[in-house]
Amino acid sequence: MRKIIDKKLYDTATATRIFPPNDVADPLDGLLPGLQFSRETLYRSPKGQLFVCRSSSFQSLAGGRTLREEDIYLLDEEGAAQWLESRNAPEAAYQAAGLQIEIG
Repeated sequence: MRKIIDKKLYDTATATRIFPPNDVADPLDGLLPGLQFSRETLYRSPKGQLFVCRSSSFQSLAGGRTLREEDIYLLDEEGAAQWLESRNAPEAAYQAAGLQIEIG
């Protein structure tokens, strides 16, 4: 997915995938008719900007067509930390995103 935001190109193909890792099964594969799935993936651009790519897919009941949508939105460090926390991401994901965590 590629998107221009404020005259800057963000591309999932050239960014580093932070969370979830590449070895997690894709819920958009093998959709059953009538089901809809969404997923969000956190990335870091080559220049260090954190962003999320949101993908959703719907398998229609009539004709078996799959409809897909994708979008990218930017996160600052606080937003990325909240995003990771809401998904119970491991410490390694925070480190990969360049976020400092403290011992409580």
